[in-house]
Amino acid sequence: MKEKINAITALLRECATKLTEFSAELENYSAPKKTYTFDEVRQKCALKSRDGHTEEVKDAIAKFGASTLSGIDPKDYSALMAIVEGL
Repeated sequence: MKEKINAITALLRECATKLTEFSAELENYSAPKKTYTFDEVRQKCALKSRDGHTEEVKDAIAKFGASTLSGIDPKDYSALMAIVEGL
């Protein structure tokens, strides 16, 4: 039973991630992008990490081909912020 619960939980997390990504993409088409500084992005990621979303923040950073926040291109900060804010 626990294995089924873990599998369902993993699927739900994956769905939530996909919905967040899709939402971020929609925002890119429907609204002008807000620009963020490295410090703003770092602060939001740190807050979400402290709230128990460390793995999700790491996964979001990895989606941009980076292992750390400093490896992300500043042009991708808006998309990353959309994902992280959705956690």
